[in-house]
Amino acid sequence: MDTEGNLYGTTIGQPHYEFGNIYKLVRNHFPDGSGVFYRLEYLYYFTVDSPAGYGPIARVILDANGDIFGTTALGDNFPGSVFELVPNDQLFPPYYDLKVLYTFSEDGLDIDASLGGMVMDSAGNLFGTSFAGSPEFGTELGLVWQLELAK
Repeated sequence: MDTEGNLYGTTIGQPHYEFGNIYKLVRNHFPDGSGVFYRLEYLYYFTVDSPAGYGPIARVILDANGDIFGTTALGDNFPGSVFELVPNDQLFPPYYDLKVLYTFSEDGLDIDASLGGMVMDSAGNLFGTSFAGSPEFGTELGLVWQLELAK
């Protein structure tokens, strides 16, 4: 939720955006003041060849600048990524530019993507979990990861 009461979320797929998307439920008030309603707005949609992968299953988080952070569960040749969506000035979707922050690998410490939500500390570091890791590194039952963002 942002400071204006708008809600943000993900879908793993649907008929028009079958590889998942990021949406915002924009908070509005009825003209007579009798209550609140939400309007659906798609902010970004993933494709099969997206550089961040596709299948954003987990919840997203926002920073103070309005940037959106999330994870994908799948990729073309990798098991998902951590991404940032930065607002742009376009009048039509996508309203955000995609920035890949980290790509999970199939042959390293973190061989499976992060399917759970992330948290951000006061310094802007991201923390999440992976449901499986690498037997080589003793993380086959999962791991907790930290991504330090350059400031």
